[in-house]
Amino acid sequence: MARRKAPRQEAPQTIEEATVLAGRYIELLDEISLERLDAQKSIDMITATRDKVIAQLEEEAKGIFRQLRPWWASNRQELTQGKRKSIELAGAVIGERTTTPKLSPPKGMKLGGLVEWLLGRNLVSLIRTKHEVDKPACIKALRAVDAPEPGLDAPDADVMEHKALRAIGEQLAEKGASVSQRDEFFIDRAGRKEADPQTVDVEDEGGAS
Repeated sequence: MARRKAPRQEAPQTIEEATVLAGRYIELLDEISLERLDAQKSIDMITATRDKVIAQLEEEAKGIFRQLRPWWASNRQELTQGKRKSIELAGAVIGERTTTPKLSPPKGMKLGGLVEWLLGRNLVSLIRTKHEVDKPACIKALRAVDAPEPGLDAPDADVMEHKALRAIGEQLAEKGASVSQRDEFFIDRAGRKEADPQTVDVEDEGGAS
């Protein structure tokens, strides 16, 4: 199926036309916010009703579970002849099953404390580490490549840090990593900080960047 092209948008020719469009844009943002707020209120009401009904059903289900557990314990030998761990009953499977292995830390110790204990004994093979790229650190290193060296009166620590960062940045740059940053067009409500502005990618709209 062919992709439909968006209708061509004519740019305003005067400050008056731009003012009208900007005002209408903010009106649309306000209407969108109101629609989302109204929808969320409806969702909250539906969710509250659902949760109330589910809570009642779950309480009844828990009661039945608590009734059947001792019944099974008293009758499982007769029901299974010692050959099975469960039976089918009225569309349900009732019985016992082995749980997934779970590590329990020493009494009075949380998992964080167990990690410290393992580290203290160099038992690193029992610790799982998650690796991810430190993007801010990479950007800082890449920018150090073209950054001027600290002045003659700069502390030795600053000079050493700059050299180390530049060396790392050069390796990243050689691999092909780079820092990308550009100016983008935005429209936001006046009188507040620039947080999460409404942006339009000019290139996607077919205009000049």
